[in-house]
Amino acid sequence: MVIRTDQIELVRTALSDARFRPMLRDWLPTAMALADPVGREVDPHPAIRTPDGG
Repeated sequence: MVIRTDQIELVRTALSDARFRPMLRDWLPTAMALADPVGREVDPHPAIRTPDGG
């Protein structure tokens, strides 16, 4: 999933509250990956919106 760069800590906190941990990959500022106790994984990618919407 793509997230805004300025929301990295917000997303990390929300995922931690939902029991997603530990970091499988911490490649910030380009990517991070977390897993929950039942094996679901999430892989947020921080991005900065550009003037052309990209």
